[in-house]
Amino acid sequence: MDLPTATVDLNMDLNMNLPTTMMAVSNTMQQMLYLVGQLLQQQQQQAAYQIALEEKWLQQQAWTQRNQVESKVPKMTSQDDPEAFLESFEQTALASRLDRSHWEGHLGVLRIGQAQAAYCAMSQVDALDYNKVKKEILYHLHINPKKYQQSF
Repeated sequence: MDLPTATVDLNMDLNMNLPTTMMAVSNTMQQMLYLVGQLLQQQQQQAAYQIALEEKWLQQQAWTQRNQVESKVPKMTSQDDPEAFLESFEQTALASRLDRSHWEGHLGVLRIGQAQAAYCAMSQVDALDYNKVKKEILYHLHINPKKYQQSF
C-alpha cells in the first residue's frame, strides 16, 4: 500500500510545480526563438554580403572584358576600310565573349571621321543598337551592294 500513496504524493508535487515548470519551459522557448531569430539575421546579412561581392566581381569582369576588346581592336584610321574594320571588331568582340548588347559602347571609342559623323547624326535610341550603328556608318560611307557591283 505504500506504492499508491507515493504516486499520489508525486502527482500532487507535479500539480503544485506545474506553473513553475511551464514558466521555465516558456522562458527556454523564448530564448530559443530569440537565438533562431539572431541566426536568421546573420544568415541574411551574409547572403547580402555574398550578393554584393558577386555584383562587384561581375562589374570587374565587365570592366576587364571591355578593356580586352578595346586593347585588341586598333582604333580606326582614315586609311582603314570601314567594312573590314567593323568585321574585325565583330570578330574580336565574339572572341572576347563580349555581350552583344555592349558592342556599340565599345565601338564608340574606335570611330573617327565620317564614321563618327554618321554616329553623331543618329538618335540616342538608335545609337544604342549596334546593328543600326553599323548600318548607318556603312550607308553614310556609301558602302552598299551597288558599290561592290561597280567595283567588279
